[in-house]
Amino acid sequence: AQLNLCALSAACPELRILKTDKINVVVSVDQNTLRHWPIKRLVLKSIQHVSSLLPLLSDPKLRSSRELVKLKVTTRGHERFNKEEVKMLKAHNGEFLSVVKEKFPIQSKIAKISAVTSADSTEAIQFVDS
Repeated sequence: AQLNLCALSAACPELRILKTDKINVVVSVDQNTLRHWPIKRLVLKSIQHVSSLLPLLSDPKLRSSRELVKLKVTTRGHERFNKEEVKMLKAHNGEFLSVVKEKFPIQSKIAKISAVTSADSTEAIQFVDS
């Protein structure tokens, strides 16, 4: 099964938490609906690819790149993510969400982005918590 996050954000514009199991997520070319989507937590279990998530993390025009506080992704069974996809996610290691740079209370500034720690891990490869 496949879920288009652009279509979901248009149908559920106030959705803040999304949890899926065995559903691959994609982001279509037209990302206008994602621009103001207030998603805070994504838990995607048993997916095959993570490359479609990159715009959610890196495009500064998308609200999710500034406000996502938790991202947990796991593979199916003993499968592994493609090493190139893992490398692309690792590029975000050590980066802070845009909100951290603004003048907010310390509780709002505490943000941690810990991308992929191991391409060999079948555990969750991404956590973002504040």
